[in-house]
Order: sequence, then C-alpha cells, then structure tokens
Amino acid sequence: MMTIVVNELRTGLLICLLFIIANATLLAQAGGSIKGVISDAQTGETLPGAHVMIEGTSFGTVTDPDGNYAFFNLQPGDYRVTASYISYEKKSITIKVLPGKGINGDVALDFSGMVLGAVEVTAQAKGQIAAINQQLSARSIKNVVSAARIQEIPDANAAEAVGRLPGVSLLRVGGEGQKVVIRGLSPKYSKVEIGGVSMASTDDNDRSANLSMISPYMLDGIEVTKAAMADKEADVMGGRVNFILKEAPEDLQFNLMAQTSYNGLKNQFGDYKFVVGGSNRFFDNRLGIFALVDIEKRNRSSFEATVGYDKNLHPEGDRNVPYDTIQAYIANVNMKDVSRSIHRYGGTLILDYKLPNGKISLSNFLSSIDKDVIVRSEVLAPGTGNTHSFRLSHIQNTMTVLTNSLRLENNFNGLELTGGISYSYSENRMPRLVDFSGLDKQAFENPEVVKYQHPGDISGLVKEDVSQALLTDVRFSNSFNEAYEVASDINLQYTFNLTEKVNVMVKTGAMIKEKGKGYNNEAERTPFAWDFRWNDIVVNEYFDNTYLGSADLPYELFIDPDYEPVQFPGGDYTISNQPDLDMANGVADLMHEMDTSYYDYVTSKRGDYDGTEKYRAAYLMSEMKIGKRITFIPGIRYEQNQTRYLGVRGNASTNNFYDAYEHFDTITTRTNGFWLPMVHLKYKPLDWLDFRLAYTRTLTRPDFNQIIPSWNITDLYISWNNPDLKPSMATNYDLYVSFYTNRLGLLSFGGFLKKIDDMIFRTEPTGSFDYTSTGLPEYTWGKPLERWINNDNQVDLWGIEAEWQTNFWYLPGALKGLVFNINYTHTFSEAKYPLTTKKTTTIPGFPPTVVTEYTDTVYTNRLFLQPNDIMNVTLGYDYKDFSVRLSMLYTNDIFRAASYYTAFQASSEASLRWDISLKQELPVDGLQVFANLNNITGAAERDQIKGRGGYPLSVQYYGLTVDMGLRYKF
Repeated sequence: MMTIVVNELRTGLLICLLFIIANATLLAQAGGSIKGVISDAQTGETLPGAHVMIEGTSFGTVTDPDGNYAFFNLQPGDYRVTASYISYEKKSITIKVLPGKGINGDVALDFSGMVLGAVEVTAQAKGQIAAINQQLSARSIKNVVSAARIQEIPDANAAEAVGRLPGVSLLRVGGEGQKVVIRGLSPKYSKVEIGGVSMASTDDNDRSANLSMISPYMLDGIEVTKAAMADKEADVMGGRVNFILKEAPEDLQFNLMAQTSYNGLKNQFGDYKFVVGGSNRFFDNRLGIFALVDIEKRNRSSFEATVGYDKNLHPEGDRNVPYDTIQAYIANVNMKDVSRSIHRYGGTLILDYKLPNGKISLSNFLSSIDKDVIVRSEVLAPGTGNTHSFRLSHIQNTMTVLTNSLRLENNFNGLELTGGISYSYSENRMPRLVDFSGLDKQAFENPEVVKYQHPGDISGLVKEDVSQALLTDVRFSNSFNEAYEVASDINLQYTFNLTEKVNVMVKTGAMIKEKGKGYNNEAERTPFAWDFRWNDIVVNEYFDNTYLGSADLPYELFIDPDYEPVQFPGGDYTISNQPDLDMANGVADLMHEMDTSYYDYVTSKRGDYDGTEKYRAAYLMSEMKIGKRITFIPGIRYEQNQTRYLGVRGNASTNNFYDAYEHFDTITTRTNGFWLPMVHLKYKPLDWLDFRLAYTRTLTRPDFNQIIPSWNITDLYISWNNPDLKPSMATNYDLYVSFYTNRLGLLSFGGFLKKIDDMIFRTEPTGSFDYTSTGLPEYTWGKPLERWINNDNQVDLWGIEAEWQTNFWYLPGALKGLVFNINYTHTFSEAKYPLTTKKTTTIPGFPPTVVTEYTDTVYTNRLFLQPNDIMNVTLGYDYKDFSVRLSMLYTNDIFRAASYYTAFQASSEASLRWDISLKQELPVDGLQVFANLNNITGAAERDQIKGRGGYPLSVQYYGLTVDMGLRYKF
C-alpha cells in the first residue's frame, strides 16, 4: 500500500513538472524581464527583504540577502516599479520592457530620517531595521536576527542571539547557551540548520543539536521559523532555527578579532578568542570566496547542587495514600565543584559563482570543542543509607560538527530551479572518563531527623571527621557517539499572472536523505570496597608498607591537601576533602594497565546501538497573490521514513556486573508515511497592517534510545524500548497581527495553539501490561515494566507572544541614537501523563494470600521544560563612534519534573539575567575596542519542588564573565 501511494505521488509531481515546463516555454518566447538591486541611497549598501511591486498588477517580490530582485515573463510595455523598506521612503521608477530583453531596475532608497536631519542610520538601528524588513517580507511566521545586528555587537555564541527572540528560552551549561526551547517544547522537537543543511544530532540519545558550536562571526543572519511550510522538512514541532552563512560581498574585506576574558566565579583571567576572516570576489565579481577561522579557550566552570527526595509510603502499597498528602524527605544532596576548560576550533569556507540568472555555491563548516571537565562532589545521603560519599570525575570529551553543501540556483526566464546535495556529520567522543570514589557509612548522628531538615543546612550537620571513610571503587570508561546525514533535493518554481490582479506561484520538489546513528561504550571497574586484592598494588605504588594486606584503604590517604574548601554563594553548600586529581588518575591508569579491573559488561553493552533511517519526501505548494492585499499559500507534503536499528537485549538479573552479560543483538525495521497539509494566509488591509494565519501539520520522530530494539532485565524491573513507537503529530494554529510604520517600528501580537497526538512518555515500572506483544521471555511476564509509549491523550500547548522593535531616529539631538526591543511570551500546556496505580491487599488464610490490583489512569501536568513567562528587553544606544547595549532576560517557572505526587512536581524559580555590551571605534579606520559583561549580577539558575514549602531541587552558579578585545575590519 505504501509503495502505491508513493508511486502515485511521484506520478502527480511529474505531471505538475511537465505542466510548469510547458507553460514556461510558451511564455518565455515573448516575455521580457526586470532585474535590479535595492540599496541605501547614502551608503550604497544593499537592502535585503525590501518589497518590490509592479503597480497595477499582482506582481510582487522581496529582495534576496544581496538586495536583488527580478520579474520574468513580462509582456512588452511600460511598468511602474515601486520599492519600499521600513524606515525608508518609498520610491517608484518607470521601466520600459522590450520583448525577450532583460531591463535594469536598480532603486536607491532614502532613509526617512533625512527629513529631520538624521543623515544616516545608526549602527544598531541598521540591524534592527533589517530584521524588521526580513521578518515582514517572509512568507511564513518567523523571527529574524539580521546580519547587521550580528556584526555590530555579536553575542558570545549563536545560541545567545537566538535566545533574545520571542518564544525562545535557552538551556545553559556553565552559563553558556547550548540548546533552545521554542514555544515550550524541548530542544529535540526543533530542527537546527546551518546554511539550510540539517545539523546532525550531537546528543547520545535524542535528536537535538548543540548550538554553542556555532560562532556568530561566520553568520549572515539567523531565522527562527514557527509555522512550517510544505517546501521544508516537517519535523519542526517546536520550530526551525536556520543559521545563514556569509558569502563574499563585492569588495575585499578582512576581519581580525582578539579577545581575552575573565571568569568571576573562579576569579581567573587567561581565556582568549581569535577570529581571522576575509573575503573577495574575482573574475568580474562572478567568483566569491569567504573564509574564517575561529579559535577560543573558555573557562565555563560552575558550582552545582542537586537534591534527591523520597516519600513516606503507606505500608499496604505504593499509592494507597492520596497523592497530595505524601510528605517529601531528603534522600541525598549532591554538591559539585565543576571545572570546565573548553577549547573551541572552527572554520568556514564558502565559495559561490554567479550565473547570469542564478549561482552555484559550495558551503563548508567545521567546528570542534575539546572539553576537560573535573567534577569534585560530595553526596550527603541521610535518607538512603546515612552515607557521606566523595567523588572525583575527570572527563575528557571532544565534540565535532561538520556540514558540506553544494547548491544550484537558477532562473530560466521565470522557471526557478534550486537543488543540491549536502552532508552533515557529528561525533561526540569521550576517550577518557575516570571516577574515583570514597565512602563514609555513618555520616550523621541522627539521620531520621536530618532528612527532614532544609537541604542547605545539611552540610553543617554531617560529621567533620572523615577518618572512617574508605576508598570504594575506581571506574574507567570511554564512549563514542556519531551521526551523519546525506541528503539531496530538487525544487522547481514557476510564477505567472492568472489575471491582471491574480499572480500565481507553483512550486514542487522532492528530497531523499539517509541518516545514520551509533553509540558505543566501554567501561571497567575496580571495586576496592569488597574486593581488596588490588590494595597492595596501590600501597606499593603510593605509600609505605603500613597498609599492606589491609582489607580496606582509608580515603584520607587520597585527599588533596591543596584543595581549598568551596562555599557556594549564600553559604548553603560547602565542598571539602576532595580526592587528589593526579592520584585519582594514577590509580585508574595503574588498574587499567595491569589488567586488574573488572570489565563492566552490563554498562558496556546494554546501551550500545547502531542504525540508519531512509527518508523520502515530496511536496506541492502554491502562492496566490490577489491584488496587493491578500496572499494565500496552500501546500501539502508527503514524508516517508524507514528505520533500521540494532539494539541489545540482555538479562542483568542473573549475574554480577563483572560476569559476562547474557545478551543478544536484535535488528528491527519499520516504515511509516504521513500526508502533511500546510495553509498560510496573509492579509494586508492597510500598508501598515499585516494579518497572518497558518494551519500546519508537523511531527517529531522518536528519539534513538526510544526505538532501538533493546531491553534490560534486572532483579526489580525490566527496562524495555519500543521499536513500534509512532512519531508525535501536531496540528498547529497560528495567528499574528503586525503594525509597522517608520516611526512606530514593528509592533506585533501573536497567538498559537498546538494539539499534539501520540506524544511519547516513559512510564513508571508497572506489572499491568500485555506482555505477549513485547517479545520478552515468558518467565519475565508480570515483572514491573518500564517502557516508552505513545500517549492516547492529546496534549494541548498554547501561548501568546508580543514584540516591539523600534528606534528613535526622529527625536532631537543625541536621543536619536536610542534603539529599543522588547518581547514577552506566556505559554500554557496541559498533558495527561500515564500512570498505573497499585493496590495490595492481604486476604487472611493459611497461608495468607496477597492480591495486587493495577489500575491504569492519568494525572495532569505541564510539558517538561515548558516556561510560563519569558521577557527579553534590549536598550541600545549609538552616539558617533560609540555603541552600548543593555539586555535583560527574565524567565519564570520552567517546568522541570512531572510527578503523580504534588510534593514532587518541580519548576524553576524566577531568573533575571543582565548583560551589557560596549563598543568604541578608534581613530584608526576599521579598528574598535569592545567589552561584553555577561550575567552582571551573577544570577543563579534554581529549581524547586512543591513539597516542604518549595524546597530546592537544584541550583547552578556560573557567575559573571567579562570579554574584552580589539576588532579590526575593512
């Protein structure tokens, strides 16, 4: 059946293609064309996103990133071409079109501020104006960070620039933005593209990508698209982030930047960043070459604490007590001093060759991050064993991302052909991870009292004497994760006048893609706590004979005497008595080299997987312009995806971790396909008013670790993956209204609603299930099963967005240099999480009979990582050669953890972050000095549970960072 559907679709596309080509051939015989560039009359800079109309007709277009536009298949005669651009005066010219000829239609626009003596656009206003025009000229609903804004005062990385847009929040590590949450949906629900090429997943298990790999200096703009269109891939339930790569402009350019940095948390200087780039065009501007190299060293350290909680349960069973009366107590408090040293290397090479009516471009992007991470931690566990443990983890990690793309764009007198091939690759290699642990089994005098204290008070209640702590174990592991995507696509577009007032664009195309994903882990362990055969080896290497033949090694022997105790800001948490780094690594290497460690079979094998996905898609869409007020864009897309994954099915209940893991490999293959309609309507009742509506169907495919055919049987429960998971499907509704004038700027309001079917959740272990469909051996049936499922209950996600972008060029004197941006987003969601309740009843008798009843039900909560409120405010000011930008980011109540029990539901505390950027041009042409102060107030990220009056769940401090440097460009 699937093959028949695909064949019918191909036949329909072929007929449509022949129709387009036939019409293009007939009309091309007599038609002429107008081609031109829209530019700034004072500076000569091109204006991307400018509107160009032929008066009296429905012909209209917008300029490309280089400011170019074109009209084809025009009948001979006189035409009046009008160009408009927000903050510039509208201008019209008359052009005489001749049969079969291409006529030049360049238009230079004057800045509106000329009438009040503002002879030029200030630096930050230029970036804002460009973003407004590109946003308004877009077919879809999107937000834009323009090239001018990126170039004037760049953010620390590309993720930070995206995080200033409406409806977007960031996930940070060590204060650095890494992944985006769009409209309350986790990063895996959005697509990240570099130059239009999908970025391969950088995560071990899900489909998300790390944006910190991308340098802002190589970008020509950023687009966040929130309403999908049929000519793009549909796995964009949250949205699409496209980082547009630079191409060479007409003039020779050179860019050099040198920066040093300060980390306030660690009170350290010494970070650096160097960027060298340049571009030029050759052969009468036909060939362009842009190249950039980026080298950076950053200290991204943090202090972190996480609190684990447990619950008092009714003696008869897990959930016989009302969900809202459970009392939380502290199971453990994990305090971490995390030192992150990051070396980042990146490069971009872009070549483009201009054709008479198009171009060929070759884009190449490479970025690699080397991380050296040392995590020193203490875990206080009054509620789980009354223990006090010490742990040092030393992690060496390299992440690499690569994209290559070869594309052709050409216009055959109205028939536009675009297409190309691309390759995207990522690898996440951890060649070394060492864990070194010690344990004191009697941490508190009265743990039953301590576990009900505030987590911030526990550090002061633990016994200061660590003489009873013992070395427990040393672990050594390495892992490798890689992903690739190879894709090719072709698109044909043709535009014609149906009537004098109706202009029609028809577009069709297809894409094929293959994805690959694999993960492998190797682990070994030396458990000193219960097997002391190796103690003498360590003693002979590091100590005298005092401890020869000892059953245990005191942890005190391994404490670093030079480690200064760390007290977190506010004084709630303190870390001390940490292992010596060199000794920890030395002991791990000694055990590894002497082949005395146990190979950890279960950890090494159970998570390994490998697989491929074959993707096929085709679409048909149209754009109908009715007069100059109405634009209607219907379309439909078909996507077919075939997955083939290998996973490990094993039984860990019959052996210790060091015994051979009873397992076997399994391969599953499945295919699914979906029709996805997309409809957009744009209505402009007035020149300054814009309404947009969109109805779209999008999807998100299951994560890799959810569909690999793996299971792991333990003594207590079974962890079972689900190869038959369906993609989550969203029906999306968007409504936006925008007001814009030269003085107002852009004021927009929007609302969205997403109805999500088959959303994927992980269930808690339960024995209420039909095991015959799992493939599990019969002797395991009835054991609690933890699994991934498609939720039968629809999830609703909705929200409102408001944005105002303006600059005050019309104010007198120095005030004209003010630039202001503000946006606010409020998001709601309602998800019914699956839950199986358990009730245990004892029936008297001899012997008594125990009966367990399971009931499938649900509980309602928000979506994971969904924020309630986001507000971004940016105030910029330009005066002559000086620029400053003050930014505020406010985020409130991000949902962190769902739970049946009210006490364990978790969300973030309100977070307020301030950044400031300054730039001063120096007397030497092209030379400037700059400074960026990030997180000025040292704001921390905090999460809390509802129980115990809002006890803390986690906290992350990363402090103030300051970047200072010189930049030279010409």
